[in-house]
Amino acid sequence: MKTLLIEEHQAILQGLKCTLDNSIFSFKIDSYSSVKQLEIPLDFLINDIVVLGVPQSFPLLFKWIDNIRAHSSIPILVYGVDESSPMLERLMAEKIQGVVTQQFDLNLLDNVIMETIANSGITPKQFGFRVSRYSDNELNNLSSREMEIVYLISEEKTTGEIADELNISISTVENHRKNIFRKMGVKNLAGLVMTANKVGYI
Repeated sequence: MKTLLIEEHQAILQGLKCTLDNSIFSFKIDSYSSVKQLEIPLDFLINDIVVLGVPQSFPLLFKWIDNIRAHSSIPILVYGVDESSPMLERLMAEKIQGVVTQQFDLNLLDNVIMETIANSGITPKQFGFRVSRYSDNELNNLSSREMEIVYLISEEKTTGEIADELNISISTVENHRKNIFRKMGVKNLAGLVMTANKVGYI
């Protein structure tokens, strides 16, 4: 199977390659790790599946998915999200085929890849998944842009710096902040950062 591994950490990437090299299945592996501004060469998307690691910045993950989907309908398997994170519900709404949690034994990843390719319908499959304890509120309903702004706020960026970085107006940033505060049920930046850290946005 032609498999594209996308992972920002070289050590993890090498470990996954070794795991798949030792599989009973025959994998031809392409890998990609220069992912801060993800623009995957289109010839990489000719693989049978993309195995996509969760980056340190969650908003980046959704940019990667959008980038892949803009060019290909290749099955996407995401791994590395914590099983109690609201990101699971958010990911299950994306155009992907499977999610593998951190608690899953990655030595079994080869079987999951084969199953994902064989059953790459519209509905994602959850591997090692359990319902998030945050699924009864709106914390998992932040948009990709809102998650991006939460991350930049946690990096101590000012409203002006966020507007410049995202190429949007200051008033747009302020509107996003109001929506984020409402959805997360917080009243100030300290509460936002604490809650975002607790539930896995940063």
